[in-house]
Amino acid sequence: MASESFLSFLNLLNIFCILSVIAFLVEIPPPLREDINNIILLGLWHGPVAPSSSLLLGKVVENIKLVNVTGVNIFINNRKSLFQ
Repeated sequence: MASESFLSFLNLLNIFCILSVIAFLVEIPPPLREDINNIILLGLWHGPVAPSSSLLLGKVVENIKLVNVTGVNIFINNRKSLFQ
């Protein structure tokens, strides 16, 4: 009962964990590399506790492997290019 009261109290205080998984293209020189327009958001976690690394990164790693095999379509000025 005391732990439930404590969790309710933490929820009232909006105490939670937010983690982001981001990537930078190392081919872009700093400080342009860190510009918000050049950062790739790979994943986002929001919850009352921090996840394990396998839970946080597992799906991201699977998707990166899939893109490595299938490639990715990039649209620039309405022109599609497949990068593999």
